[in-house]
This record gives sequence, C-alpha cells and structure tokens, in this order.
Amino acid sequence: MGGILEAAVSEYLNAVGPEDEAVLVALNAALATLPALDWEEAPWPDAVWVVGQDGDEDLEAVAAFGRYGLESFWFDFREEAYQGYPLPGADPIGSPPWWSGVAEVASLADLNGDGRADLLLSSELRGASATIYYLDAFTWRDSGPENVLEWPVEYWAEPSSWALCDGVAGQEFVVTCPAFGIYDAKLLLHPIQTRIYAWDGQRFALTETSLPEPTRVPDQFNRAEAAFERGDYVAATAGFLAVTTGLLEDDERLEVDWAGFAYFRLRQIEVLRGEPEANGYLAAVVERGGAVGELAANFGRALSDRTVLDAFGGLQRSELAAQVYQGTAEGLGYIGITGPRVLVVGKGMEWVMDRWVVDGRWSAREELTRAAAYELGPHSLADLDVDGRPLNGGCWSRGMRGTGRCD
Repeated sequence: MGGILEAAVSEYLNAVGPEDEAVLVALNAALATLPALDWEEAPWPDAVWVVGQDGDEDLEAVAAFGRYGLESFWFDFREEAYQGYPLPGADPIGSPPWWSGVAEVASLADLNGDGRADLLLSSELRGASATIYYLDAFTWRDSGPENVLEWPVEYWAEPSSWALCDGVAGQEFVVTCPAFGIYDAKLLLHPIQTRIYAWDGQRFALTETSLPEPTRVPDQFNRAEAAFERGDYVAATAGFLAVTTGLLEDDERLEVDWAGFAYFRLRQIEVLRGEPEANGYLAAVVERGGAVGELAANFGRALSDRTVLDAFGGLQRSELAAQVYQGTAEGLGYIGITGPRVLVVGKGMEWVMDRWVVDGRWSAREELTRAAAYELGPHSLADLDVDGRPLNGGCWSRGMRGTGRCD
C-alpha cells in the first residue's frame, strides 16, 4: 500500500501544488479514512507535511502515513515533476523501523541550527510486553535527507521520556529511561539514566550520560559488576566494598547473598591484579556459606596448586555449576543471575592474555587449547557502564509516550 499512497501524494503535488493549504488539509483528511487494522487507533496524525528543507526555491514534502508497516517518503521537485523517495534508515542494509511499526512526523523544526527545517520521525513498534518508539532525525544534504540519529526508547519496565531541548548548536535530544543492569528483572526498581544527544557538526552524538548515586544494594552491585566486566578494577573494588557495608537498602525478595557475592568478586579482583590475599575476602565469603561460599572455597583450593585460568575454569566444572545455571543455588537463586555471568571464566582467559603481554611466559598454543575446553560465556553485558552502549541497544521503560517537552 505504501507505493500506492506515495503515487497518490506525488499526483496531488503535481496536480495542485504544495502551496494550497486547504487542499493539503483535505488530502490528509482523505488519508485518515483508510481502513484500520485491529490494533491501530484513531485519531490519525496528519500524514503529509509541506516544508522547504533543501534551501532551493521549491517546496518539499514528507509523508509518514501513521499506519502499520508503511514506508515513509520525502518528495522533491526535480526537473518537471514531484517524485517520492523512501526515507533512509540509519542502517543502509537493514530495514528501517517504520517498516515494522507506525510512523508519524514528530517535528519539522530546525534541529541542527543551520536555519533550515529538519525532520524527526517517531515510529511506534508494539510487542507483547513492550512498546518501542524509534526516534529518527534527518537533516538535508545536497543529495537529499540523511539519517543523523536513530535511537529506541523502550516502554517496558518503568516510565521513560524523550524531549527536544535548546542546546548550544541547535536542539538536543534528552532521553530518560531506567538503567537495566546485569543482574536485574523487570519488576525491580531501577535508577533513571539521562542521555543527551547533541549536534556535533555531522550527526547527533551522545555527549552526556548520568545516573543518580545508588541507594539500593542490587543497583550498587550491578554497577560494580559492570566495572568488573570491563576491567576497571579500581571502580569495581570500591563498588563491591560499598555492597558489604550494610548501608544500602536491600531487596529481601531476591534471596541473594549480595555481600558474599561481593567478597567473592573482591578476591577474584586481587587474583587478576596479581595481589596476595591480604584482606580476608575469601575467608569472609566461605564463612557466610551457601553456594557462593562453596564456589569461593573451590576457587581458593584451585589457586593453591593450579593456575588462575584453572581456578576460573574449574568453577564451570564444579557440582554447583548446574545449580547456578538453573538459578537454584543457595544465595544465588534468582532468575537474573545466570551461570556464565556468575562464573566469568573469560576472566581467567584475560589473566592468561595479560601474562603473555607482560612477560611472554605462556605458550599461546598450550593456554588457548586449555581455555577452549571452558565455556567462556558473555563478557561485557552492562548498561550501567556509562559508555554509550546500553544493554540490548535501548532504554527499558514503561509508561506514557515522550511528550517532546523539556520541563
């Protein structure tokens, strides 16, 4: 149907011209009478908008039909007739989000401060338990519109929002959303992350990411675990020590020994940094008992007569590994805690690689052969590391759609 509607709009522009506002209103009213699918809801947004965007003397038009799965188009007068062209997605190979959802024109303001109108599309994709709004911003080049921002705002766990705000160079996109951590679940409370995308001369780039200070134990542990996975052991040590203080609010529903888990990580960090066991972390977690205490005991025994790689890898082969993978291990029996993330055997491989770099003592063939026998699992899977790469590529949230306001 998208091709038929594109042809209809092109015919309108060529027969009537883009200047007659009354006829444009009638055209949008006619498009709103098209049959709706079961999950499509009226009232329909205006589909066709006329605006001067490329700086020449002729007006251009854009069309987002507000119906499921239809392409969005831009229309330009070239030589003797208006013609429609599909708007480009951010990924030149993949399908743009409006092919799988419902798109509408959210803004025709000057977004990048060059004095010309730009285009912002909002594409709604509904799923069984989440609704995603993709924001796609376009600015005009000599050859036509160029996609300079694509970002998903996902309404899933807690309220989120997006807004256009005045910035130093044009508009800025301000997105707020719950930060979803490594060990997390939809029904938990989440810290709200704020992300700002500003014009850098070529596109809208992430310029600032901020989170409030943690007040709950799971949040603090997730942040420390993110630092641990990316190898920032100074920040990870500080974060895990904060978990053990007892000063943060815990969530007893989870039945997780966060402090014991933190002591286990602290000892692993000492090992990865080549430091002796001087702080009693291993003894502290073993004394607490439970699955994490047994894992720590196994880890300590392996360190006494084998290599660090064997100590990490051996956790995969312990009797507790299956329980950890199934989420039934005592003190770790929580759906968000999965085997590869807890056992992080990839950290043992990291230690091996560091030794090669430092002193070349290790045989690459020998160590790689031994490491291949272990399940490495995921290594860096965090949204809380504030590096511009959130988990699953989006913001997780639930609630009303973005208002476009900056309050």
